[in-house]
Formats: sequence, structure tokens, C-alpha cells
Amino acid sequence: MPYFTYDHIRFYYEDDEGDGEPFIFLHGLGGDVNQTFGVMKQSDNIRRISLDFRGHGKTVSFGHADDFSFKQFAEDVIALTEHLHLKLFNIGGISTGAGVSLHLALRYPASVSKLIVSRPAWEDKPQEKWVREAFAKIHDVLQDTDPLTAQNRYENSEVYTSINSVSSYAGESLLGQFKYPYV
Repeated sequence: MPYFTYDHIRFYYEDDEGDGEPFIFLHGLGGDVNQTFGVMKQSDNIRRISLDFRGHGKTVSFGHADDFSFKQFAEDVIALTEHLHLKLFNIGGISTGAGVSLHLALRYPASVSKLIVSRPAWEDKPQEKWVREAFAKIHDVLQDTDPLTAQNRYENSEVYTSINSVSSYAGESLLGQFKYPYV
């Protein structure tokens, strides 16, 4: 399994080491490389690369809560490009990954050949309070118990009940956080 260390965090990434143009494709909030590699199909013209953001997937550590930002995630991606010795690359992402990709492209335009965004879920303001609360609650309930008990605690929380009453799709999507094999 490929890992690299940056900012005292061991980041998990995947790289098919293809001969084509490097394309770094970033997952959404709560996702991992399985999301992006599930969308990116193998091609002779593309070198597929993705990483698990801090606190996501197999990148278990996350540093300080303030480190959950487009700026920090973009810096983490730049650290990956340095680890892989990439000077020029294509960047893209789904949802949060789209926001990070855009941020990176604006900060490091000389490094980005192409920008591809899918389902950008962000605007020019902080994430909605209910989303922050939902992920904070998921984090809290997972800290000291097994995933099934944590899921039950979450499903009985006011945060989940409120979200699920507005959108059962959003509620179901958030429950997916308890189904990762490495939780």
C-alpha cells in the first residue's frame, strides 16, 4: 500500500503509474480513493492518482480540526505531487474534492494543466452549519465504541433525525460513514 508522510501524517494514496498525463482526482467529504477510482476508469492516456484526505479513508490522522480546509487539503495534495516528482498535472474532484481542486488551481496555476470539477458542493461561504454538525456528531460517536453501536447512537441523535426528516437521501448518505471496513 502506498503511503507518504507530510505534516506528521501518513497519507494513503493510489497511483496506477500509467504512462499518460497525470490526473489527480479527489474524493468528496467523507469519501476515499474508492470513490474516485470507482469513477475514473483505466485509460492508456491517463495516469490515475488519488489520495485519502486527512481524516478520511486510510489516512486516519487529521491533525487539528482547523486543518480541515480547502487550503490545507490543497497543501496535502501539493506534498503528494512533490513526493511523486510531478511538476505539471491535471487536477479534479467530486464535491469537496472539486473545491480543493479549484483552490489548488488558483494557488498553483503553473502546476495545473487542466481542471475538472464534478458536483461542486461549495459556494463562496463556509459549509452549512447542519453539515458541520452532522460530521462532528459522527466523529464524536465513533471515538469510543464499535461502528454498529456508534451508528445506532447517531441514528438516535437530534442531528440525524433533523437531517433525515428534511432529506432521507442526505440521512442515508451520512450513514455510509459507518460502513467503511476500516472504521
